[in-house]
Order: sequence, then C-alpha cells, then structure tokens
Amino acid sequence: MRNEVVIGGSDHALYAIDVTDPRKRPVTMYTKTQGHTDWVTTVAHLPSGQVLSGAMDGKICLWSAHSRSTCTDLFRESTHPVSKIVTDLRYDTAIACSYDGNIEIYTFPSNDGPATSGTSTTVARRSLGGGSRMPTMRIAPYKVLQGHSQPVLEASYHQGTLVTGDKGGSLMVWDLQAGQPLQRFRAHPGAVTNIHCSDSGNIIISAAVDGYVKIWDPRSSGSGLVHKIPVHVQASNPQPVMTRPSRVAPGGRVSAGSAVYTGRGNATRPTASSSTSTATPSGPTGAPVGVMAVTYARGSNADLNYIVTGGGSAADSRLCVLDARMLGESAEAPPILAQYEHHRNGVYSLCVVGDDVVFSGDGVGTLLCHHLILIDGEVDDGRACLKYGLGASASGAVRGIHCVGNKIVTAGEDGKALVFDYE
Repeated sequence: MRNEVVIGGSDHALYAIDVTDPRKRPVTMYTKTQGHTDWVTTVAHLPSGQVLSGAMDGKICLWSAHSRSTCTDLFRESTHPVSKIVTDLRYDTAIACSYDGNIEIYTFPSNDGPATSGTSTTVARRSLGGGSRMPTMRIAPYKVLQGHSQPVLEASYHQGTLVTGDKGGSLMVWDLQAGQPLQRFRAHPGAVTNIHCSDSGNIIISAAVDGYVKIWDPRSSGSGLVHKIPVHVQASNPQPVMTRPSRVAPGGRVSAGSAVYTGRGNATRPTASSSTSTATPSGPTGAPVGVMAVTYARGSNADLNYIVTGGGSAADSRLCVLDARMLGESAEAPPILAQYEHHRNGVYSLCVVGDDVVFSGDGVGTLLCHHLILIDGEVDDGRACLKYGLGASASGAVRGIHCVGNKIVTAGEDGKALVFDYE
C-alpha cells in the first residue's frame, strides 16, 4: 500500500504520485500495449492497492498494486464510455457506471492473482494469432444492473446501499442482491452532478445542473422528496452540452483522480469525509451550471454536520454551507449557514479537511481555503473567513482536490498535480 494519488487525463495516461517523497517521479501508467486509448474519465483505488480506471474508450483497466505500469482489461459486453467508478474500501468491490445506462458490479481477489470463487467471473479469451500463446484471463462483471435510459453519471455506494443518477436527472436506489431498482425518483430536470447516501441509507442527497439540492427518503411510499433547496438556482439556467476535449493540452488535461491513505508516519488522518465532482456533464471544455461540486463534512463524532456546495457558473460561483444535522427529522429545509463569494468562476472541486476547513477549486485555476469556525454547529460569521488563495492550475479548471494524510493534492486542466503541506 502507498500514500499516493493517481490522476488521469486526456492524454490517455494515468500517473501515480507518491505524496510523501517529492523526490520520486510520478509513475506513468500507460504503454503502447497497456492502458487506455482515449480520455480517462474516472479513477478509484481498491483496498488491495490495485487501481481501477475508466475512459471514453469504453475500457476498464485494473492496475497492479506491485507494478503500476501493468494492467488487465476487464471484460465488458458494452463498448460505451465509462463515466464513474466507485469502490467499497472495506472489500474489493467496484461499481462502474456507463454511458449506455448500465451499471456493472465487479468483485476482485485481495491480491493481483486470478479471481476465485465468489468473485467476478473469469473469461478466457485466446489470441486470434493462434500458436501456443496462453489464454488471457479477463475478469467480467458478476452482475449488470439495467434501468437507466440515459448515461449514468454519478453513484454513491455505502454499506450495501447503491444510488445512481443519470444525465436526464433520474435517481435509482438498487437492490444489489436482486439486481433490480428498489426506488426510482424523477429527481431533476437535468444532469445529476452529485449523490450522497447517509450511513443508515435512509437519507439521500442529490445535486444537479438545475441548481437544487434535494433530500430524499427511499423508505417513503410517495414521491420520496423530503426537501427541495434552491441553493444555486438562476432565472435562466441553460443545459450543458456533453462534450469531449477539443485538443490535448501539454501533459494532458487532468479529468479524474483517486487518493489512498495508509496511515503510516505521524500524519493525522482528517475526520472529514469528502466527495468531489469533476463536472462530468459538461466535460473539460464545457461551461458548468447549477450545483457542480458538493462535499459532505463529518465532525469528530462522525455525524454528518453540514453540506458545502459550489455554484458552477461565473454568474453564481458562491460556496454555500447547509446545516445537515437534522436531515429527515425536521419539516423545514436545512438552512444556509453561510455563503462566500470569493471565486471568480464556477466551482469544480471541493474538499473538507478536519471539521471546518474547506478547500475549493474553480474554473480559472484558483484554489481557495475557507475556515468556517463552527461553534455548536453554527458558523461564527465574525471569525469565519477566507484564509488564503493559491494558483493550482495555470490553464483551466482545478478538477480535483484530495487530502492524503497531511498533504493537499490538486489536479488541474493544465495537466499538473500540485502537493501542498497542510498543518
């Protein structure tokens, strides 16, 4: 295992960065025979140390924990682009979302060896060249979920509960054993940009390009909608166009990232849990709108305390802090505790560190750090402030922010990743 960040971009490659040793050069995860042939859209770590990546070429690559430049292509019936991969860090389980509306479930052995009983099916494919070459073993999904009619863009998987959202604004809660949807919500009129499922599975939070944050209760026999919060709603909100990069920037535009923390050394792992959006609906060259970045903060007691949202356009690039302590227990919508208007362009990425520090990246490459200063769950407006601003991308948006131990790692459309010490 490593203290590392893996990033992928439009140059088709991925790069593994050891954040604990700045002298080490990033490991390139791409060769002429290994890796992707198109823009990398999503990356995720498995607890075994292996890394999964998906791309516009429709491939899912499983990268070895022992040799980052070696990968196995997972077997897929579909050739549609892969939009999102989420993993369960307790088990070697991964969920891959596709532009054809399907969701593929994979399980893996805890090492780099072949799959065993109870894991995804292994499929033998013999080389067309004939001769004495050994068959290539490929791991196939053990289950494919079908139900979405639009590209699936977002997913949240927590303690057996899977929720997915698509480009058309629909949400689905899945029964993984039966492979069928338990609930279907017509959640938003446009693309879903973020989903969060509570620890109990009884509360679902969704955000979309319409500017609304919505709270859902999957146990409800009615519509399931608990609260509808117009956080970043504008009078005119044009729908984004799903595009692909028009060119490859030097080094490749960064479009996806994943971080893993092993807990070694003296670094203190933050108690926050965070989720960042990479603005998938609009792509690297599109103009985001609505709610394009959301992060969820848990305090030291592991309760969900507040939600931070980022507006996705230059007209509304505010950071808004919502009180999440009473979600599902109050008839009133969670109030906005605070809002900040320091970004000059739409917010693309967010990360909460500790209980009350928020890092945010925007469309012009700026990284800001806000200190909320919470007292009994309330924001102290007199002392809460913008701590500092940094340049995190020389050209284009800050696509991802990750906390790895005491390091803050950012990845931008200029094709670079920056590592900051954080105390």
